[in-house]
Amino acid sequence: MKKNNIITISTIAIIILITAIVNLNKSQMTNLNSKNIVTLKHYLKENATNNDIINNLKNNLGASRVNDLLEKDLEYSKNQEYLKVESNKDLEISKYYSNLFEATIMEIKDPARIKMVSKPASSSTGLTLAEYISSQDGIAGINAGGFIDDGGKGNGGTPWGIVIKDGKLIYGFENEYTSVIGLNIDNTLVVEDMTGKQALDWGLTEAVTFGPALIKNYESVYTGGGVVNNLNPRTVIAQKSDGSILFVVIDGRQPSSFGARYSDVIDMLLTMDVKTAGNLDGGNSSEMIYDGQVINSTVSFYGGRALPSSFIVSKENQ
Repeated sequence: MKKNNIITISTIAIIILITAIVNLNKSQMTNLNSKNIVTLKHYLKENATNNDIINNLKNNLGASRVNDLLEKDLEYSKNQEYLKVESNKDLEISKYYSNLFEATIMEIKDPARIKMVSKPASSSTGLTLAEYISSQDGIAGINAGGFIDDGGKGNGGTPWGIVIKDGKLIYGFENEYTSVIGLNIDNTLVVEDMTGKQALDWGLTEAVTFGPALIKNYESVYTGGGVVNNLNPRTVIAQKSDGSILFVVIDGRQPSSFGARYSDVIDMLLTMDVKTAGNLDGGNSSEMIYDGQVINSTVSFYGGRALPSSFIVSKENQ
């Protein structure tokens, strides 16, 4: 699948479309849900054969613009079907639209397929997400832990806090108290403030440092504040009640997607049966790759960044 086949519909276009929809006769409208999740795909799918609605939209938006949106929606629908077929029903990818941001969400049904990969201890720099996935012959991945990033030009060589791989502390110190996000031996997502030793005692096998914790036991645990709690690109890992893992990447600092605050992320995730969620490194680092292609809209001007760690998804037969 090629990157240019992933269709991004700008927030401006969505707002214009909603304005046009509001002007339709009420008998011709379909209700948007209470969370203001605007899925143009669903609206067009439900009404593409309704000539009255399509003609009304053309009158408000212009025929060429509506035709363009319809064409993009059909392409997007095909991409969604293609991704699900290729994943053999064990991995699904979807898009979420709000009035502020666009998110790409990957659901991995089997959490045992997820592993954390970190930079080689002998290397003074990190690897790009694509390099991490390739090194493990994986199928997908997201960026993970934080790192020293002076001036936004860090090379991923110095991770923040602790890093745990295969149940061993490979970066940081046992007495270091920090925000930890990772998976334990039972493939349960853990998001807690703790020391490196406590993380090992809790049975964490794959973990990094970042935060804050967003959701525990189906409830928001974010208490507010923080200098980075504004509209920004975000990367989040979450777990649903059935054990499946969500990788979430929110685009930001772009005309089509401004970014999200922590509260925005929490509101979205609470509609998705999420039991636990933690905030990973974001900003220029936020990236999601599937089958060799970047499937979100990154904000970095330099392409894939060198990162200290990533969460990757193994291929099904591994």
